[in-house]
Amino acid sequence: MDVNFVKRRSAKKWEFIISGEETILNPFKKKLALNKNISFVSFNKPHPQIDEVRFIIKGKSIKSSVKKAVSDLKSELTSLAKLF
Repeated sequence: MDVNFVKRRSAKKWEFIISGEETILNPFKKKLALNKNISFVSFNKPHPQIDEVRFIIKGKSIKSSVKKAVSDLKSELTSLAKLF
C-alpha cells in the first residue's frame, strides 16, 4: 500500500491517494469517523479498474487521530488473529 499526499492545505484538512490494498479502508474510515476530532472523512475510488483511492480527512489533530485509528485497528486485528 502506497500513500501519496495530494494536498495538505492546512492542519485541518488532509487529502491523499492510496494505491494498492483497499480492503482495510472502510474500517479505517469508520474509526476516523468515530473520533471526536474528525469532522469529515471520505474516500472515493473513481473507477473499478483504477488502483487508487482518494481519501479526504477534515478536523482537528488529524495526525494523532490517524495514528490512533491505525493503532486501534492493529490491536483489533491482532486480537482477532489470536482467536484462530
